[in-house]
Amino acid sequence: QVENFKEMVHEGTYMLIFSILLSMTIILYFFRNNLNFYPKNIWLKRFAYIWIFQNSIMVISVALRTYYYIEQMGLAYKRIGVFIFLLLTLVGLYTLYQKISTQKSIYYLFRVNTWAVYLVLIVMGTIDWDTQIVKHNLIHYRKVQQIGVNFMVSRAVKTLPLIHQNRHQINPDGSWAEVPWYKDKEWLIDGRIRTFLAEQANYSWLSWNYADYKSKKYFTNVMHYPAHP
Repeated sequence: QVENFKEMVHEGTYMLIFSILLSMTIILYFFRNNLNFYPKNIWLKRFAYIWIFQNSIMVISVALRTYYYIEQMGLAYKRIGVFIFLLLTLVGLYTLYQKISTQKSIYYLFRVNTWAVYLVLIVMGTIDWDTQIVKHNLIHYRKVQQIGVNFMVSRAVKTLPLIHQNRHQINPDGSWAEVPWYKDKEWLIDGRIRTFLAEQANYSWLSWNYADYKSKKYFTNVMHYPAHP
């Protein structure tokens, strides 16, 4: 069942990309230059609207598949990326509709969609995704069967205190098979913590940042980890 979700999400995303690019190319071709103002193009417009609506339904379908996929497989960067792509796709479809219905230019499409990408990237950059990923997978750890300890400890070091506090909830299956040198879950988590503390001991004040400082303070003062492994 999980593999079916994975295949459906990947297939749906690739088909969506192809369909959007194809529809935009064809629509832009038929509504180029003076054809955009041709008074007898009503049926051409209607077919274009139907195609845009069809692509919108496909966006919703892929979003639902991805949501259920995350429920089964856990949250990860590529799965977040799918939702960002779907959001930008909806913006692109809306601007395409506006171009046809209000007789906008191709420059309008380029300008609005470029701003949309720019603003979305800014907003996405303000979110602490590593922490959100770890929190989500810890909350849903009973459902998530494919996210193992190796994936969790490979997130940013600022998530290490959260992982340490909830280490009993981390699934020992899944990605453990990809770690041929592991001994057990505790050993892998402790090794990541000690490596982090050893790296911090060698850094100067030029490498200081608040996230690392908080993590280091947690392990040295609260958990009494030594600074070196």
